[in-house]
Amino acid sequence: MIEVSDPGPLPVDLETALAARAEGAWSQEAALWLLTGDGGMWLPRLEDGDFVKWIGDDQAMAYVDWPKVWEVLDEMPDPDDPDTLREGTTTSQLMVLRIAGALDFNGCPAVLAHQLPGLTEHDTRRVLHAMAWSARGRSYAQTLGVLTA
Repeated sequence: MIEVSDPGPLPVDLETALAARAEGAWSQEAALWLLTGDGGMWLPRLEDGDFVKWIGDDQAMAYVDWPKVWEVLDEMPDPDDPDTLREGTTTSQLMVLRIAGALDFNGCPAVLAHQLPGLTEHDTRRVLHAMAWSARGRSYAQTLGVLTA
């Protein structure tokens, strides 16, 4: 009979790892909510672009390397080089990404106020909900009714 050893904890999916790090930190939870909304388009792009850093040997937590994200977003795109962040996105979606970074990362270079006028109505509602969540938590954001079904 062959004995099988316990492989130990297996790496978790990116959303779970980001959520484990953000748990209890309203701003980080709000940022994750923005990153996973609208079909979760940002998580695979961030992971494919090597913008995610895994924490610990078991990789049970992760965070986004926001300075690296902003560096790429602030550079002029090279038409000969694939851009995993910008390709197929709208200006509003890129602003949501910057705002998520502002909520998640202390010392963020993004200024939220100048980002808001360029958002679509849908993204404005999502960002306002995330900001309310960041300020006072999930239950407070839900009582405001910024998001509707």
